[in-house]
Amino acid sequence: MLRLYSRFVLKTITRSVLSFLYRVEVKGAEHFRFAGKHHVVVANHQSFLDAAVIAAFMPSDPVFAVNTQIAKRWWARPALALVDTFSIDPTNPMSLKSLIREVEKGRPLVIFPEGRITVTGSLMKIYDGPGLVVDKAQAEVVPVRLDGLQHTPFSRLKGRVVRRLFPKVTMTVLPPRLLAVDPEVKGRERRKVAGRQLYDLMSETLFSTTDTGKTLFRSLLEASALHGRTRAIVEDITFQPLTYGRLVAGAFILGRKLKPLTREGEAVGLLLPNSVAALVAFFALQATARVPAMLNVSAGAAGMLSACRTASVKIVLCARRFVERGKLHDVLAEMERYIKVVYLDDLRTEIGRSTRRSASPRPILPPSPIGTGIRTARRWSYSPQDLRAPQRAWCSRTETSRQTGIRSGPALPSMLRTRFSIRFRCFTPSV
Repeated sequence: MLRLYSRFVLKTITRSVLSFLYRVEVKGAEHFRFAGKHHVVVANHQSFLDAAVIAAFMPSDPVFAVNTQIAKRWWARPALALVDTFSIDPTNPMSLKSLIREVEKGRPLVIFPEGRITVTGSLMKIYDGPGLVVDKAQAEVVPVRLDGLQHTPFSRLKGRVVRRLFPKVTMTVLPPRLLAVDPEVKGRERRKVAGRQLYDLMSETLFSTTDTGKTLFRSLLEASALHGRTRAIVEDITFQPLTYGRLVAGAFILGRKLKPLTREGEAVGLLLPNSVAALVAFFALQATARVPAMLNVSAGAAGMLSACRTASVKIVLCARRFVERGKLHDVLAEMERYIKVVYLDDLRTEIGRSTRRSASPRPILPPSPIGTGIRTARRWSYSPQDLRAPQRAWCSRTETSRQTGIRSGPALPSMLRTRFSIRFRCFTPSV
């Protein structure tokens, strides 16, 4: 009785401290109540504080599955003594039997399927053991997404992400689900199938709880506020790094010049090499709600003109230095007969020192990511809808008809969604 009372007091204190320091926000807490008698809570592993956050904000008194190596650490023993734990080896099936029996008794189980704290910032390898526990116990799975703890000093991402003493932490709980393993699958193969399904569930959890509706430029503004405007982000063959602040300022300066030449939603061609200038031009179009259409110079004048007709491109941005070094005078002369070519060199001469000084990122990049986008947009007469509207990107380098030789370029409705899909589904370390 004394131990139960001590746990209740400790849980209350821990919840209050975490809420004060990390402004913990819990979304979907009602899904804990909807879970059946037998359920397992699976969560991504970002830091040493993960278990404390889940234990403090989870309504019931769960059992935590702890890696054997972590349980042996001296600094972990005092914390583990305050909750019910099971020391397991994710690669040893025999150590999971007691865990399965505990779930069958109706005790909620919390387990980190990755088996260790992430060192990549994304989802690590998912072991088959946790999937076996869920399958054998016939339990429901309650997915939990932890976000923000990767920025604390208690993570293992030093040098990979920006660290903050007290970042905002979010815990998102999704509805419980069952693993649909075919009853005909037996033995080792069943264990593998359960593990793959659990991995799919974890990757879907990370993807579904990520805001993929924002534009790439909005993400750039948020990254600038998070990492700092003085941090270098890109470097080309000239070996002159470009910082977040200079990239954002350059995008707004160039966007202001391009805005009178185009209309909102219009596709604008980009015929530029892989350089910093191309990146600035790309985000300048994104900032003004224009559609960047990437052109491939190897397609030739006929191929690029065909792509421009497909994408309804009337204006193409280019650089005179690129034309001279690539000996593209004949190609550009042919293209200028049908579309308008705007050279960034000419626009650069029109930008005076006063314009560059007024676009300095120092007064227009406040700490809030949302404030960054809206305040900067107002400074340059861009509506907030320009930053929130889903923007597309065309690519003219994809398919070529073998019969007609006409190039086509599909419109990608959400480039950010594609980016997060690749991040959460395609990168899985084997060790």
